[in-house]
Amino acid sequence: MKKILIITQLNDIHAHAVYWGLRQRGAQPVLWYWADFPEKNVSTFQIGNHTKASARFESVAGPVAGPFDVIWVRRKGMPQARKGAHPDDLEAIKSESEDYLQSILPTLAHGKTAWINDQASDLRAGNKIEQLVVAKKIGFKIPETLIGNDYNEIREFFRKHNKNVIVKAFYLWDWDNPDGSKTVARTSRVTSVHFESRYPIEGCPAIYQELIEKTIELRITVMGEKVIAAAIDSQRDGPTIDWRCEGGRGQTNLLPYELDSALEQRCVRLCRELDIVFGCIDMIVDKKGDFIFLEVNKMGQFLWKEDAMPALAMLEHFCHFVLGSAAPAQHAPLKLADFYRSEHYRQVMAALP
Repeated sequence: MKKILIITQLNDIHAHAVYWGLRQRGAQPVLWYWADFPEKNVSTFQIGNHTKASARFESVAGPVAGPFDVIWVRRKGMPQARKGAHPDDLEAIKSESEDYLQSILPTLAHGKTAWINDQASDLRAGNKIEQLVVAKKIGFKIPETLIGNDYNEIREFFRKHNKNVIVKAFYLWDWDNPDGSKTVARTSRVTSVHFESRYPIEGCPAIYQELIEKTIELRITVMGEKVIAAAIDSQRDGPTIDWRCEGGRGQTNLLPYELDSALEQRCVRLCRELDIVFGCIDMIVDKKGDFIFLEVNKMGQFLWKEDAMPALAMLEHFCHFVLGSAAPAQHAPLKLADFYRSEHYRQVMAALP
């Protein structure tokens, strides 16, 4: 059975569901919480003229050494300093610790290790500009896009598209408010009010795109050669720009969707061009029936689709993807609902702060 490493955080239910599923298949995956280092655990790497290179770290279950056959870099988390560290040292400790973890990671692989996804590819695939360039190159339609902070160019872009423009951040940032709520940097419509001051536009770059009227939105999960699509009827309950921030429309308005073979293969090719084996692609279908590429999240959420539509069997598909040829031919299907009833899930929920 393959030796599998999952890099994640305590609160990442996706990783725990896959960990549980792989164990149901007889594998013994290892969970490694980067956010616990160096606060709660230790790690070493040793090499010398007469010493074979070796790396060790403390996983959730105890000390572990590589190499691993599969490394799933799910959620790295930010290293945390040990209690008692001087406040002036915190940033240095976190930075040094992150550099150490990034440096040790390649030493935990061997020549044939399957990465989901490797560090260099993960960095490239996370580049929103690179995504659009590659998507256009392989034949996807994309929105007219302007990225940056030039006030005059952005205002002209706004006028050119008859004030039908949206703005979005490179990442889904959020801020904690004094009342306990959160403010999210959601995709929003640009209005004339945004141009009353130059500072908000020039003070931070953003992604500006033409606003395209859509009929449905697609979330397409690529796992190697396997492509699983679902449609979000995001406009069913009224117009919305960012369904993620609209009362769970992705959960309540999810529909089965089958891509034609050409579009399916183009999605696989997009991931190949970006050198990733896993990715979650967001697309929309416009009023004319054209498919428009928006972006790909190289480590996006995918189990929520099984929550909304159990027939999609996302947990089963992903565990099979991780195990590859080692996956047993005959077995009862893994179900996310069974994970929620498991002892492992209860333990994780009890451990959360």
